[in-house]
Amino acid sequence: MNLQSEYFLPVVLSIVFHAMVGVLLFASWDNSPLVMPTPPKYVQAVVIEKPKIDKEKIEKKRQEALKKKRQQREEKAKKERQKHEAKLKKEREALVLKKKLEEKKRKEMEQKEKERKAKEDQEKLKRQEEELKRQELLEEVEMLRQMEAQEQREHQNKADQSVIDQYRLPIKQKIEQYWSRPPSARMGMRATLDIRLIPGGEVVSVSLVKSSGNAAFDQSAVTAVQRAKTLPTPSDPRVFDRHFRTITLVFDPKDLLK
Repeated sequence: MNLQSEYFLPVVLSIVFHAMVGVLLFASWDNSPLVMPTPPKYVQAVVIEKPKIDKEKIEKKRQEALKKKRQQREEKAKKERQKHEAKLKKEREALVLKKKLEEKKRKEMEQKEKERKAKEDQEKLKRQEEELKRQELLEEVEMLRQMEAQEQREHQNKADQSVIDQYRLPIKQKIEQYWSRPPSARMGMRATLDIRLIPGGEVVSVSLVKSSGNAAFDQSAVTAVQRAKTLPTPSDPRVFDRHFRTITLVFDPKDLLK
């Protein structure tokens, strides 16, 4: 109950009292000569006491109202704080969950990358092994081919050597037919000659490669080849080109004097 409610009842009673007095005066008013009313034998007075203001009570109520408002503000602030904390907690949980999902995704990607790399390494190793096997096979085939070629060459060389041996003596004999023995020639003299031929056995050139130590003997050997003009050679072009295009001949007649 505040200060206004304490003054309300006395004010209303005062207004009602004055209104009743006015009505009575108006009702008794007429045009007759003014006659003074006979005063009543007594007048009853009503004393309306002004309510006493209790300042301590008002202050107490004001303090209680302020305390209540403060409590309401604190409660509201507490709820807002709790709401804010709940929102922050929810955001932190969402952030933690997001980080976990990102970490999981990163690990999955790393695992996939490792698997992909491992697969590539396996495929690379497989290709290397296949390439190594292929290389080994090629080397084996090449080795077999070389062995076969070597065997063929050896076989051909044997056949060629047989042909060379077949023509060696006739060539030497024909040169000796055109040889004029110089007086200074003696047993054991050997002159090594390089003779260039063309197909058909024609002599193109002759040169001394190693001297016998006797100039007359060396010159007689060169002259004998030049005088022979043609030497016996095989008809097979391949054999001629390989072994008779240029021949090295050791000229050492056996019938020399000691």
